[in-house]
Amino acid sequence: MPQSPRPQELREELVARVEMFRRRAALAEAAITELRADCDLDAADAASTRAALTEEHGRAEEARRQLARATAALHRLDEGAFGLCVSCGAAIDPERLLAVPHTRWCVACRRDVEGRPAR
Repeated sequence: MPQSPRPQELREELVARVEMFRRRAALAEAAITELRADCDLDAADAASTRAALTEEHGRAEEARRQLARATAALHRLDEGAFGLCVSCGAAIDPERLLAVPHTRWCVACRRDVEGRPAR
């Protein structure tokens, strides 16, 4: 079983993820603004723009979700609760923390809470 990641390594990883998701959200929002600014569209362009807007909204929303998860993990790290399942309080497997450092649940509770197989 791998060793638990050290708090400083976790902090660095989570801070890097927070910044990455902030950039992704900002890029998607900028693309949305740019797409909306193009008002001289014919019908075909309008349909294409709507599709692109839908895609960018999806990217922005996913980046915001991931940003919220990474930020919450940083707060748990600061509070000394990082690595503990928010459902049952058990320690989360170090392999899981290495793979998904923003996780809130152990594998068993994730299955129960989300009703789908854990990654």
